[in-house]
Amino acid sequence: MTINHLTPPGFFRRRGPKGRIVFEPSEEVSLIHKEFLMGIGKVHFPDQCDCVRPHLKNRFFLKIDLRDAYDSVSAFDAEVILDLPFGDDWVYFFHQNGGLIQGAPASPALFNLYCGETLDRYLEEYSYVNCLTYTRYVDDLFFSSQGRIGKKRRWAIRDAVRKGGFLVNEKKTMLVDNKHAKITYVGMKIYRGIARPTREFLVKLRDAEEGSHKHKGLLEWKKRVLAVNT
Repeated sequence: MTINHLTPPGFFRRRGPKGRIVFEPSEEVSLIHKEFLMGIGKVHFPDQCDCVRPHLKNRFFLKIDLRDAYDSVSAFDAEVILDLPFGDDWVYFFHQNGGLIQGAPASPALFNLYCGETLDRYLEEYSYVNCLTYTRYVDDLFFSSQGRIGKKRRWAIRDAVRKGGFLVNEKKTMLVDNKHAKITYVGMKIYRGIARPTREFLVKLRDAEEGSHKHKGLLEWKKRVLAVNT
């Protein structure tokens, strides 16, 4: 169950497009985050296409969603693991009862850095030893293999997730034999080693005004998705 956080100091409580509560920073807090991000330097974020491409050679897929992912990153753990002293400013980055602030400018970077030092290390090591392909896009984990991903390996993956400080959202976990069933990951539909745009995407493309900025952006995304197969 998602934690019902109090509104952090310097933020305004808002409801996002999908009904989730997000927190909008004030100008002062936005500046604090901007200076923080400049101080830590460029943070690498996984590319959606790069997260899909390595899996297309495989047949069996396991998709895992992390449960309350941002809430799993505490100020203390971030300071120790990432060696980032927040000082008194920690209240502008983390909730008082723990967890990154949803909507705070630095939260995506902090989450990705934290996962790189914890979760990814465990899962990359396990996947390498057990002939699995692993990628992560934010809190969506993707595993694939040419052979079946049996119960023993699935439980071992869950153990590695727990070692990384996270929990699995079982309701969104999906195991698929891609020879017989499709699977959607990071906005792409994958079936028998081919990635294509999802039906929802194609509806958006159809409804967008031709020649508009939105239409051009959607067309570019479609090209990128199809290029994953080459």
